[in-house]
Amino acid sequence: MALHGGRGRGTWFEQQQGMSAFPWGRGAGGTTLAQVMASRAPEPWMIRRDAVRAAEAAAREVALRVHPTKEAERHRQDIVGYLKRLLGSTFGFEVFAFGSVPLKTYP
Repeated sequence: MALHGGRGRGTWFEQQQGMSAFPWGRGAGGTTLAQVMASRAPEPWMIRRDAVRAAEAAAREVALRVHPTKEAERHRQDIVGYLKRLLGSTFGFEVFAFGSVPLKTYP
């Protein structure tokens, strides 16, 4: 039996007989990493309020500090435009850009 993950705090999963890799992806019966993680998450009522407040404050701080410059926004728009043209002319796709508005991630 092989134990994987956890970094000293228990394991994410135990490798089952005949499994050669992680319990998501190919050969795992269609289980996704998100499903595995969600099945291991604690119930919301079990998470201390002060821990939730600290996590929310940290997330706010990241969102406030990570913002694109005008140059980065132009570069991002250039990439989005290139992908729209490439996929549109090659495959006939219509591309819609979406993503995290505060962090300006790529589509």
